[in-house]
Amino acid sequence: MPTQHALDSTRAREKLAAMNKAEPVDVGLRCPNCHCRHFYVVYTRPKVNGRTMRRRECRHCGRRIVTYERVG
Repeated sequence: MPTQHALDSTRAREKLAAMNKAEPVDVGLRCPNCHCRHFYVVYTRPKVNGRTMRRRECRHCGRRIVTYERVG
């Protein structure tokens, strides 16, 4: 009969293997034109209705987008 330590070790290996097989989650801002993640902040307008507006420009293709941020 296996010991408790051996069972815990096996469960830990199974859990680690399951975590490694999980699909990566793609989060964050991407350029709608070239799909890169690199932006310059062109300007910021503070606190419009409790949100901060930022105008961003893609470093690669130059496309500009507007993002609205709020404190969580």
